[in-house]
Amino acid sequence: MEKMIFMYQIKYLGKYFSANTPFEVRNEDVQSLISQGGTVIEKSTKPSKKRGLSNVAT
Repeated sequence: MEKMIFMYQIKYLGKYFSANTPFEVRNEDVQSLISQGGTVIEKSTKPSKKRGLSNVAT
């Protein structure tokens, strides 16, 4: 799932979202919504492992 935003009101999956309101969309719908004027604001990623010595007690 990714978060998108539109500069105008949009109806997505039977719900209306007002302008400039972020909402989650399915991954398979992203390209279609981008072509309609949407902007991806948050991409879903797998959690990455932290590297370094941040958990070492001193």
